[in-house]
Amino acid sequence: MRVANGSKCSQDVPVRVDGIEVLKALPEAEDPSEEEENSIQGQFLGSLKVPEKFRPASEAQAEELGQGSWYQIAADRVALREGPSLGAAAVSSLRRGASLELFGWDETRTWRKCLEPRTMLQAWVLLEHPELGPLLRPSSSSGTGWRPMPLCDAAAEGRLEDMRHFLLDTQAAGTVDWQGRSPLALSASCNQLSCTVRLLEAGADAREALEDCERRHEELDVLPAALLTAMAGGKANQSALQLLLKRLDPPERNVAEAMLNRREPRGMNKTDLKEAMNQAFEEEAATEAPDSPEPPEPKRTEEGELYEVVYEAIWVRQVPDGKGQKLTKRMKQDRFRLLRFDETGNWGQLKVVLAEGDAEGWVMLTHPELGPLVRKCQDDDDRGGLLKPEEL
Repeated sequence: MRVANGSKCSQDVPVRVDGIEVLKALPEAEDPSEEEENSIQGQFLGSLKVPEKFRPASEAQAEELGQGSWYQIAADRVALREGPSLGAAAVSSLRRGASLELFGWDETRTWRKCLEPRTMLQAWVLLEHPELGPLLRPSSSSGTGWRPMPLCDAAAEGRLEDMRHFLLDTQAAGTVDWQGRSPLALSASCNQLSCTVRLLEAGADAREALEDCERRHEELDVLPAALLTAMAGGKANQSALQLLLKRLDPPERNVAEAMLNRREPRGMNKTDLKEAMNQAFEEEAATEAPDSPEPPEPKRTEEGELYEVVYEAIWVRQVPDGKGQKLTKRMKQDRFRLLRFDETGNWGQLKVVLAEGDAEGWVMLTHPELGPLVRKCQDDDDRGGLLKPEEL
């Protein structure tokens, strides 16, 4: 029997009997730290010791897993198992419609690590059954045809290390998802900047990704759009590129800077641009007065105020809203008259000529991140403010 030193018991109970020591005083034990106490509590459920495989993920384990992506159960019931194998013991099961956070893949790429949503236990879930098909699908996916494609899924979710590992596979070059989208188009549309940089480094086609997003009417965020435009040989916004470099981690920033320094712009040269503008002036004159031998001079006192585009290109939209339907573009140095402004004062209305006929559209004056897109200017030539090709 042991009694702590200084306790009441040690004073009431005799320590020696007939000269023989029957009790020994021990130093007081130090109180466990908060970290040790949490560790002890994590190992026990009441007085029962909990095996490690049944303990919730610790903070260190959760940090190692990183940021997960949410999926929904698509089958009637799916088992979560201790390991990536149908022979592993089941931790629990989830029914159709339940949400599940997924992390990395196993070596076969057919299983993904997850956290059981009720107990936060680490487990593994099978992505696709050979007979039943996909057992779950991304929560953000509205379609029913989704199938797991590790490289595409990693690019869209921003799982950089997994994606770089998958890129080592020679079969990854022509990989597309169930909708035919390339990993580069997916990473750009999901604004996964680091993955976009590494895919470009691996040789992904920036021009093809831009055309794919345009064909699907997917409007890219400013930063990935600037990077893809630059790597496709276009004239990208330098402010957006600088902001992109600041947001990247050092390894990806160094890669991006090296690629941007090597790029070769392939935009229109000065001669081609002059020819295009001359043709535009001829078409404009023919449209204004097709039956008149001498077109009348445009009125300099036309309704509205004259503005000039100062950004690389801006969209003319059907309504004064950044998500409004796109009608056409206006390029840098293009001029037009704004007839009126919306309630915010940041959208101006102008007239445009479309294939369907004349229409009215709206342009944004100042972007919250890019700054001024247009500026007010004065009529400075004999065409109502339009630039002449010879002035370029």
